[in-house]
Parts: sequence; structure tokens; C-alpha cells
Amino acid sequence: AAAGSFRHYLQDQLGLDIPKLNARWGTDYKSWDEVMPPQPDIAKGKEPDLRPQWMDFARAKQYWRDSWFTGTVDHIRSFDPTRVI
Repeated sequence: AAAGSFRHYLQDQLGLDIPKLNARWGTDYKSWDEVMPPQPDIAKGKEPDLRPQWMDFARAKQYWRDSWFTGTVDHIRSFDPTRVI
């Protein structure tokens, strides 16, 4: 599920196709089926992982989190528009 959602995020939110993704990440993917969420580079220790793949995945997770909270608030407000959330 995460792989498919990540692929959709890259395509729909960032407007990437395979050639643009390869240019952005320095990869040579042939199809979206090859694109997987990246794993953190733990060899960096305390240094931040600033690879484009990792940054795009971090932004995708933030986007999903924001979308979930917005959807949840909208749903609650549909029952009680004055409730403090």
C-alpha cells in the first residue's frame, strides 16, 4: 500500500513521470513498478539524510498526515460545526 501511495504522490502531487523522476533522483527506472519508498540511510548516523528520494518520501508522509487531519476535522464538523477540535 505504501509503495502505491508513494507512486501516486510523486505523479499526482509532484507532477513527475519516469524521465523526470530519474532526472530528479539520479536513477534509471523503466516503470513505476520499480519505484519503492526509500529506506533511511542509517550509515549517516546523526547526519540528516538529504537524498532526494528520502526528502520526497518525507514530504509525502507530511502530505498524507495533513490530508488525514483535514479530512477528519471536516468529518467531525459535518456533525457538529461548532465543536472545538
